[in-house]
Amino acid sequence: MKGSWIIGHVFSGGTLTGINPRLISAIAKRRITKMLSPGYIVAAWVLDYAVDDSGLCRVRMANGAWYAREPGTAHLYAPGTRVWEDSRMTTGGFESRYVVFTGGQLAGLDEFVQNSRGFGRFQDPAGLLGERLRQIALAVQDGGAGAFWHAQGQLADLFALLLRQTHPVAGSNFVRVIAEAPTDGIMGVVEQAEQWLSVHYRDAFSLAALAARLKVSPTTLTHRYKRLTGESPVQALLAIRVSHAKELLLRGHSLKQIAAETGFYDPFHLSRVFKKKTGLSPRQYLKRHGA
Repeated sequence: MKGSWIIGHVFSGGTLTGINPRLISAIAKRRITKMLSPGYIVAAWVLDYAVDDSGLCRVRMANGAWYAREPGTAHLYAPGTRVWEDSRMTTGGFESRYVVFTGGQLAGLDEFVQNSRGFGRFQDPAGLLGERLRQIALAVQDGGAGAFWHAQGQLADLFALLLRQTHPVAGSNFVRVIAEAPTDGIMGVVEQAEQWLSVHYRDAFSLAALAARLKVSPTTLTHRYKRLTGESPVQALLAIRVSHAKELLLRGHSLKQIAAETGFYDPFHLSRVFKKKTGLSPRQYLKRHGA
């Protein structure tokens, strides 16, 4: 369907033997269809993230309350949970990202679903979870054993994010907010900078503003970042932008569109940085890697 796309991968059951917890699938999907689902039962653990307004859903009971799937919210469902979805009132298409996995109870995720609603709901104001899910989908889209093992490592990182960087919303026994990690210590500053860059790569960049956000000086941030990663924050930002530009290029976007969506000044700036980072111009890259 025009305007729709899916990235990610579903691993076969045979590949998963003897591994627990394990990721079964990771998908980022742009949906166009407006529908009212008759209700379905999830067979494994599911973490479903709404990038855009995704309509409504109800959980467990057919006559239960409807919950809005607002941008930047995620729902965690345990195996056996029944879910209804209603996207008939959405405007245009919407993007969702989700992972399906087993062993959530072994990872300690039971605490998020053992409440009166029967599921966990997360708010992601900084976009940390959304970007993590997107990166997992991109990493596994080619399939294969290498992608499978990469996915398992990223699944563990995902569990750590949910278990260590969330706190309850006041007045709710089931909604939690995903917060940015503390910036204590050298590694904390670098990790926080990486998280911020991965989410805000489209925005105009100021090293001074990022340093102020992390409560360090620009010189300290640059030195610490380069000491631990081998590159400066600016170089890391450009690498992230080029990575997203590759993806958009393969989807058929124009250089003008890509520049606007990835934070470059214009197509010329995009092309210059792209070639410096990859050794190829955008056109050469598309010719070599495009379908």
